Amino acid sequence: MGIVLCIDFIMILPLNKNLSARVFQPVETTDPQYRIVDCGIQYSSGGIDSIAVGGSFHSLERAYQSWQDNCVNCADAEQVSDVAEAESVN
Repeated sequence: MGIVLCIDFIMILPLNKNLSARVFQPVETTDPQYRIVDCGIQYSSGGIDSIAVGGSFHSLERAYQSWQDNCVNCADAEQVSDVAEAESVN
């Protein structure tokens, strides 16, 4: 299971109710290694004008997972420290 590193956003443009701005919409792929998103304009009829960009971000995902694990370990250590401190007060 990969880490989701994109923002999914559609905004209706204020001056034209027939257009919506698509920003970082995920594109489904058959290879889960790749993260592809598109940005562009979506018409009320369902048509889309967009540009898709993507890539494989193994190093970034690994660094993010390491950072997340470190945060969990620090939180666990802080919680154990708080419990030990509370027990020493009693």
